[in-house]
Amino acid sequence: MIRRIDTMSARLREAIALRGIRKMLALAYELGVHESALSRWKKGGAMSLSHVISVCEVLDVSMDWLVLGRGHPEDHKRQAHSADDQQVLGALMPYANDAKIALTRFLTVVRADSLHDPQSSSSDLRKAQHV
Repeated sequence: MIRRIDTMSARLREAIALRGIRKMLALAYELGVHESALSRWKKGGAMSLSHVISVCEVLDVSMDWLVLGRGHPEDHKRQAHSADDQQVLGALMPYANDAKIALTRFLTVVRADSLHDPQSSSSDLRKAQHV
């Protein structure tokens, strides 16, 4: 299990270790930077957003984890949404929070009813409207 690491530079060092990388020159080359830049970042030097993105892609770690220390280095893999999921999420964005809560309740009731009775009737839908 990954322990809580307080600084981005420490998380960078941890990510490099997690991936078993020992040749900093090779990593720097893959990132398109000089080895001294990588060394600075490992010691707490500032990174541009484009470099953070490159590091996350090359080391295959979550940007949320690397930059903010939230979650786990592998979280970006777990949170991937299918194209259908992204379309649904995008359609929900303009709605107020109350509407999202109501829709969630509705879908929960519909799902629960369909698990009990796959031939659920329209009365089930009326029930969901009153939740």
